[in-house]
Amino acid sequence: MSRYRHYRTTRQLDAIVDGELQARFEGLVTRHLSECPECTREVAVRRAIKDTLSRYGADPEVLARIERYSGELRNRA
Repeated sequence: MSRYRHYRTTRQLDAIVDGELQARFEGLVTRHLSECPECTREVAVRRAIKDTLSRYGADPEVLARIERYSGELRNRA
């Protein structure tokens, strides 16, 4: 697995979870997820978080803070 493909896929994880992944990237991302347990796990975690927040109707301010924090974590990686 190429590091570049891994990097490009990690930049698309939110789009995957939100169902907003551009069609031109679907094959590449699907192939990468089949080879990368780290990214597959990350998608599962993000989906679980999104589902939980949706289920409990999280406050928009809380959602904004979570989004900022997740962005900070992505930038550290």
